[in-house]
Amino acid sequence: MQSMVEGLALAAFGMQKLMMQDEPLIQDITTRIMGDESRHVAFGVLSLEGLYADMTESELREREDFIIEATHLMRERLMMHQVFDRLGWPKDVWIPWMDTTPFMKGFRQMLFSKIVPNLKRLGLLTPRVREAYEQLGILQYENLADSVEDPDVAPPEELVKLLMQFMSDGAAAQQAGGAA
Repeated sequence: MQSMVEGLALAAFGMQKLMMQDEPLIQDITTRIMGDESRHVAFGVLSLEGLYADMTESELREREDFIIEATHLMRERLMMHQVFDRLGWPKDVWIPWMDTTPFMKGFRQMLFSKIVPNLKRLGLLTPRVREAYEQLGILQYENLADSVEDPDVAPPEELVKLLMQFMSDGAAAQQAGGAA
C-alpha cells in the first residue's frame, strides 16, 4: 500500500511543481516534500524487498487483489467519470479526451513510472498483476528505474514543453494586454 500511495503523492507533487514554475516558495516546498516522499518510497521498497517471496499463495493473492484494485481506482478516478456524470457531459466524448490529453497522459506516466518498477523489484509484478497492467496500458513502465535506483519522478519531456509553451503564450498575452 505504501508504494502505491507514496507513488500517487510523488506524481501529484511533481505535477504541481511543474505547473507552478513562477512560484519560488512553492517550488522550494514541493522540492523538499518530493525529496521526503521519494525517501519514503525507497525505504519501503528496500525494507519489503524479499518479503513477498516467502508468502503463501493466499497471502500473495490478497496483495495482488489490492494492487490491481488500487491501480484501477487510481487510473479510473483520474478519468473523472463521476464528474462528467454530475455535469451531464457525454462520457463517450470526455473520457477519450481525458485519456489522450497531454496533462493526463503526463500525470499517469509520472504516477506509474515508479509504481510499476517498484512492484517489479518487490516481486509483486506477478503474471496476474502483469495481465491487469497490460489491460490498463501501464505495463510499459516495468523496465524503468525503480525508486531505489533513481528516486526522482521526472515529468515527460513533451508535457514540460507544452507547459512552457502555455506559460510563454500567457506571458505574451499579458504583455500585449498591458500595452493596449
